[in-house]
Amino acid sequence: MPRTREFDMDKTLEKAMRLFWRNGYTGTSVRDLVENTGVAHAGLYSVFGDKDGLFIASLNKYANEILGENFRPLEQSDAGRDEIEVLFSKATGALGSGILRDGCFIANSAVEFAGSSGAVVEIVRRCFRRQVKAFEHALKNAVADGDARADLKVKQVANTMVTTFYGMSVLVRFGAPLSAIYDTAAAVVAQMD
Repeated sequence: MPRTREFDMDKTLEKAMRLFWRNGYTGTSVRDLVENTGVAHAGLYSVFGDKDGLFIASLNKYANEILGENFRPLEQSDAGRDEIEVLFSKATGALGSGILRDGCFIANSAVEFAGSSGAVVEIVRRCFRRQVKAFEHALKNAVADGDARADLKVKQVANTMVTTFYGMSVLVRFGAPLSAIYDTAAAVVAQMD
């Protein structure tokens, strides 16, 4: 008779995701994962295969849930300037509460795995493409609605907004002055004027 899994996979993955997000792949040992999740080495490996598998599952969870939650409003059919402003307002509003104190897990992973290939890089690229597409969609609607200037270079501004979003998360992580981050968010939104 097969053994039943004796742990909540979603809660375990949430704990692993938060640990990897804070410490990175190389900064997180299997011992750290076992201690943090409360699940034995064999239990983690029976579900996720190995540390790599758990990291990939954690990164996908972040991309789908946390990043997805923030960018989904920009993907709605009627998304426009308001949704863009809300996203940057939400990002800067989260600074003081510490939600972004560890930066963005996708941005952190992009830096840690720079120059490599494989599943992590593909997840980072997929997220970047999704975010650019979401901004493009909202920006096109903003232009069509008269909420952004008619000559706006949509693709260029969308790329700038995604890059700025990631850059803001890196600045938060290393403890840059909050005023610089607020000014950055205001400047990127002002590109629509």
